[in-house]
Amino acid sequence: MKSLTLGIVLFLCLVNPPAWASGLPVTPNCDCDGHNLSGPCNCNQSLDEDSAREVLEYVVFLLVRLAGPEMRLDPPPSVRMAGPEELRLEGGEVALATCQAQEIRLGRWLSRPEALVVLAHEYGHAWQDRLNPRSRSLSERFSEGFASWTAHLVARQTGYLRIADRVRRQSGPVYQEGLEAFLTWERTLGAARLLELAASWSDFSGEGPPIPDP
Repeated sequence: MKSLTLGIVLFLCLVNPPAWASGLPVTPNCDCDGHNLSGPCNCNQSLDEDSAREVLEYVVFLLVRLAGPEMRLDPPPSVRMAGPEELRLEGGEVALATCQAQEIRLGRWLSRPEALVVLAHEYGHAWQDRLNPRSRSLSERFSEGFASWTAHLVARQTGYLRIADRVRRQSGPVYQEGLEAFLTWERTLGAARLLELAASWSDFSGEGPPIPDP
């Protein structure tokens, strides 16, 4: 099970305004002015499941826009809103979202801007779980690095450079080192080759262990 926890990632700072205007809306059907997301506009309201699916569709649009049509999953993962108790992990931390068996469970307390980047992270897990035949043996650094890369892409495309920077500086070497490796691949190899490797390797060192017979 893949999860994104409150203690690991600083996505809750999404209410800050973007560092520059990207020309793209923060989320679909957002009535904020783009410069102040701390007021009473609907972007700050918690999501219902219909709205969460709408935001996920927008996430996919953004990822396809930059990384290519290979980022589209058909059918897409489902989204279900969940409360803190359902998202509580061993040790007591509460996840912002989890992804298991192509179902994303999203914290029902998240606002639209928060959900946008959290859903992008979990969509990265869903994409890799479905397309990589070695998905059961991925190293955590490889898996979380790719999911953080998809979140970073979405933050960049919507103009949230401050949030992209926070994603890049998230706590823990697993997330930081994994994301930096994927950003290097994006810069040196391009998104298309990056996706090929994300869908075939189990770690950054190579193809990984043989795929067991079904």
